[in-house]
Amino acid sequence: MSARLTLEQNRELFVLPGSLHNVQARGCLALLRQGSAHLACSVDDIIADLGHWAEAFIPPDDDTKQGVSAGLERPSNQEPLPESLPETLPDDLLASLSATPTPIDLLVHATGVTVSDCQQRLLMLELDGWVSQQAGGWVRLPRP
Repeated sequence: MSARLTLEQNRELFVLPGSLHNVQARGCLALLRQGSAHLACSVDDIIADLGHWAEAFIPPDDDTKQGVSAGLERPSNQEPLPESLPETLPDDLLASLSATPTPIDLLVHATGVTVSDCQQRLLMLELDGWVSQQAGGWVRLPRP
């Protein structure tokens, strides 16, 4: 149902491949066969397909990319926000998160951004390891 709604809204659809022998993977495999979905085996696959969005969130400097891939330290709830976050991210989005799950509607209300912008920014923060989606909402990840 989610895939159908995504396609009806003319959104990009990414699926993870599954085993040909797994009954639960038939839907994803059918979407790939029809050309309705993009194959996503890693974050790099998604970024490659959404390159027009990635430019807004991934700095062009190679040194910064190496720092991200080398594993930047994650922020804790008590520390100030790091300077390595993309400039397009409002400080209050990450600051609104804690170890307690926060629903997206509260994040939208607290930050004053649109639902779409909030979801895009949360996705990029999740891909970079700053936040995680859990039952009940989004949480800011602690330091390892």
